[in-house]
Amino acid sequence: MAHEVFLSHSTADKSMAGQICTRLEEAGLSCWIAPRDVRPGYSFPGEITRAIQNSRVFILILSGTANKSDHVLREVDMAATSRLRIIQFRIEDVIASDDLTYYLSLPHRIDALSEPLSIHFDLLEKAVFSLLGIQAGNNATPGAAATRDGETAEKERALREAEERKQLEQAAAAEAERLRLTAEAEAAQEAEEQRMRQKSEAESLRAAETKRKADEAEKAAAALIAEEEKRAKAEQKRQRLEAEKLIQEQEQERLAEAARKEESGRLAAVKAAEEERLRLIAEAEAARKAEEEKIRQAREAEALRVAEARDKAEEAEKIAARLAGEKEKARLEAEKRKKEEKEEKEEKEEKEKE
Repeated sequence: MAHEVFLSHSTADKSMAGQICTRLEEAGLSCWIAPRDVRPGYSFPGEITRAIQNSRVFILILSGTANKSDHVLREVDMAATSRLRIIQFRIEDVIASDDLTYYLSLPHRIDALSEPLSIHFDLLEKAVFSLLGIQAGNNATPGAAATRDGETAEKERALREAEERKQLEQAAAAEAERLRLTAEAEAAQEAEEQRMRQKSEAESLRAAETKRKADEAEKAAAALIAEEEKRAKAEQKRQRLEAEKLIQEQEQERLAEAARKEESGRLAAVKAAEEERLRLIAEAEAARKAEEEKIRQAREAEALRVAEARDKAEEAEKIAARLAGEKEKARLEAEKRKKEEKEEKEEKEEKEKE
């Protein structure tokens, strides 16, 4: 259905757009305004496209929010392409953006920056009637003018509808391709997350096994050291007892020899026995020190093995922690991408609703 006037506005200026629409319709002008005139079951972009193509005058309600709106810019672009008469109705003290200025080269502008607004509404009403070539107040004339241009408008509408169907088909194909690529990307992402999860679990199991073996090795080394210390103590005690026994036996022999030799050899025997006793004590002490050195070396060797096992266990724990961090990082990045995609989609849907 053809309309004389299309009202373009941002969502923030909905109230002002409603007032202008009411005023023009009371004057007998048919207006198209979103979302009021969007038919149920029809796409928002398609309805706007058809409404602009079937209108004769395009009113841009210019404000700060409209200046930044991509939807408003696309509507102005389509109005310029459809060769509609464009009127700027400026409700805020702003200058049209560079993008809008590209299309708004004609001087049809009304500044509604002061009260009362009814004065500016009057000017807007007269400007619309003037552009339509209709005398203000003659409500029947718009219909007559539309009738005179009916045949030409019908042909143009048929061409626009054919072009629109073509655009809708292309848009549907593009949307199907986008959905397919999105599904493939999500499947690839899921497969990668599964692979990373399995890899992390395997690394965690290996790290746990390495730690368990290291703990067992450390326990075995500690048990071995304790056993070696026990054997060393027993050996030291045995050697001490044998040395003491040997010393006692030698002492007894010395006393017997001294008694047999009596006075003549007593001093020499005593001296010789004392030297022999000191020598044996020295040898026993040397044997004890050698055994202690052997035990010390064994302890150092076992301590080195335990330290090496502990280092390997710590390295395994670091690897497990690093893999867990990488897994968490990958998960957070995946959640971030999903969230960004969701936000972009919601923002796109919100813009389309606007």
